[in-house]
Amino acid sequence: MAVLLELKENFKRFYNKYDIYIVPVAKFIAALVSFLMLNASIGYMDKLNSPIIAVLVSVICAFLPNGFTIVMLSIFMIAHLYAISVEFALIALCVVLLYLLYFRFTPKLGYLLILTVIMCGFKIPYVIPVAVGLCSSFLAAIPVSFGVIIYYIINTASAYEAAVTNKSLTESMLQ
Repeated sequence: MAVLLELKENFKRFYNKYDIYIVPVAKFIAALVSFLMLNASIGYMDKLNSPIIAVLVSVICAFLPNGFTIVMLSIFMIAHLYAISVEFALIALCVVLLYLLYFRFTPKLGYLLILTVIMCGFKIPYVIPVAVGLCSSFLAAIPVSFGVIIYYIINTASAYEAAVTNKSLTESMLQ
């Protein structure tokens, strides 16, 4: 037990000494992974699908608040969904606006939404809900819930686009 306490103190000392470097690097990595996963899942708008754009926007997001990252990810998601279907983009926009209204009151919990979507994308969806349930307040369940909803919107969008393109392909072959 003493080893764990000593490890915790060493970690706290290291973080306090280098937090000016650790926080932007962590924000950059989270934003980059999010943008690349979004482009890989529903990257149907060719102008936004470039990895160079993802890196540039991630660098900008690393030095701005978490809210900016969430807004940029939302804009990218809506733009990609708009390339698939206008109706689907409007539904996603309504969900995003609901979260942004909540986010206005608790901006410090925005990273939970991003982490939830990332962990769901890596096929370990229970990590963030369990960690938040053990370590945070009940209000943190809201961004985690919206993260799960957004993950399923992205999953549904890729399946929807595949179904639409397959239907169009078979219809064009029949004519």
